[in-house]
Amino acid sequence: MKASRPTLVLLGIVCLVLAAVLLAAMHDWEYLRPMPLPLAYKAGVGRSYCQAIAETAQDRSSQWLFVGAVVLLAGVIATGCGAMIGPGASGDQSVRGKLRENRNALLALAGALALSLGYGLIQRSDAATALAAGASANLALDDDLVAYKTCIMQRANWLMGRADHAWLDNLPGAQRLAVPSSSAAAPAAPQ
Repeated sequence: MKASRPTLVLLGIVCLVLAAVLLAAMHDWEYLRPMPLPLAYKAGVGRSYCQAIAETAQDRSSQWLFVGAVVLLAGVIATGCGAMIGPGASGDQSVRGKLRENRNALLALAGALALSLGYGLIQRSDAATALAAGASANLALDDDLVAYKTCIMQRANWLMGRADHAWLDNLPGAQRLAVPSSSAAAPAAPQ
């Protein structure tokens, strides 16, 4: 069964609207709480801070992976629909006529934007997973103060990773984790 051009246009637009609604609703999800800020250190705060970071980062990782995958899929469908429908009727010089004439390019462009947004969300999901893994590994440290400082540095590296992905290499979850010693130093900033 061959789909008609108006059906493909509608399918592409529906996918993009679904992706936009999902992105807008993402900010109201209950478990999208802010990443915990460091408190003033006192005995016992280190591991509880690491646990809060690990839980929040894991929630973010799951959420961003789901939303990123849906947005990525919507982008693939919209781009495919834009490529299949071809240009509309030409001749009308109004704005509406020009939009109708270039509907395939506009739909494919919107799909490509959704693809890049979905890919970016999946990358942030990977970074949140690395942060969660590092914070979880810090729970095994014997020294509570070292665990606290290491979690603070990992959170800082995760934040800096938004702009420069080289910072994400300092997250222990980005490499293979080993059982840390209690005298482990905080990761260094990238060169």
